Amino acid sequence: MKTRSNSATFAGIAVAMLFTSLSASAQFPGQGTDSTTSLGQFSIVVNPTYIPAAMAIAGGGFGFTYDAAKNILTSPLLFDPTTMIDRSAATTVGSGAYTGGLFVGTPANGTVKASDISLLPTGYVPAAGERTVFTQIKTFDLASGPTHVTAGAAAVGQPRSVGEVVSNATGGNIGSPASDFPARSFFDIFVDVTVPGVASPFINTTPLIINNPAITSFPPTVIYTHGNSSAVSLMFTAGNGVGAPVGDVFGDITLAGHGAGYSPGGTGTDQNTGLTANATVFQTMYQQELSNPNDLMPLSQAHSSWSTFVPTVAPVPEPGTAVFGLFCIAAAMRRTRRMR
Repeated sequence: MKTRSNSATFAGIAVAMLFTSLSASAQFPGQGTDSTTSLGQFSIVVNPTYIPAAMAIAGGGFGFTYDAAKNILTSPLLFDPTTMIDRSAATTVGSGAYTGGLFVGTPANGTVKASDISLLPTGYVPAAGERTVFTQIKTFDLASGPTHVTAGAAAVGQPRSVGEVVSNATGGNIGSPASDFPARSFFDIFVDVTVPGVASPFINTTPLIINNPAITSFPPTVIYTHGNSSAVSLMFTAGNGVGAPVGDVFGDITLAGHGAGYSPGGTGTDQNTGLTANATVFQTMYQQELSNPNDLMPLSQAHSSWSTFVPTVAPVPEPGTAVFGLFCIAAAMRRTRRMR
């Protein structure tokens, strides 16, 4: 627990540095739909009942790895060349439009209102009067060979994945369009997860929160990390081919990363770190997080026996250590450049 406290302290310093280093670049645009590229990866603490299935997935030659000592199954790096995100016009937290809803996307793809967002990042409450935009994943399909993580229109039968972007403006700048950016962005994600050797996709019924504390544009170029206080379960669906009952938990997602604006050979610049938005940077960050138990979504008490590596704790404010991790990478790379 001492380590977690120290990590949170460093994370707070890193976030403060991040906000200080960014300035407002523009105001929120109007209603529309953005198209961008995405990289993604996920790691699952496996239900001991399904460890043989996890080992078979990892042994199938499609890029999965299984760490038996930690009981964690990790996906290959996934890529989507065309991630589509709907957004609304701007409003303010607590306004009539905020509670009543706004159209999202061009052409309009339904409405989103505050009550449609079932979970917020742990410890976060949008401040009254802040400028905000509702968002919705129109579609994404993060893929590598037979492995797919889909959401929006690509995840038929799953709930909508909706979110919000809220200005980080403070003091007298609250409510000023000139101070819209940087802004916090998060989504409640419902996915279909297709893996080799399992005939039907896994689903989550508790949303996976992906979160970034400071985007500076639409679409952003940033890494989103988890914002849940505890790991999110993936469940079997009908026709899975491994004899698992429908609704049985295959495992819990303990880490998930989504690089918006990232691509395998990307040349763009991450808005948080100034690093190149490519696969090398993304996987460096991801592996750093995966190696630190204090950066993982903890297991619930009910699943506490599934891994001795992943902590089981009461809900605590998250995420922060992921941002700290990104700054560690950025600092290390800057030091390397100076040494050359």
